[in-house]
Amino acid sequence: MNANQQRITTYGTDFYTTTNYIYETDVFLLNFNFKLNKLTSKAKLPNSEIGEKEF
Repeated sequence: MNANQQRITTYGTDFYTTTNYIYETDVFLLNFNFKLNKLTSKAKLPNSEIGEKEF
């Protein structure tokens, strides 16, 4: 079966992503694989207006 294929890969210090495009005469498939993120710090939530122990 004849098909046109294209793969686009992007990466950096803390992520990797790749996308495959496959075009056939009667079917078009888009496949998005995965992305990895490295978390370096915890999320800082805003302080409450009432105080630390609101409830």
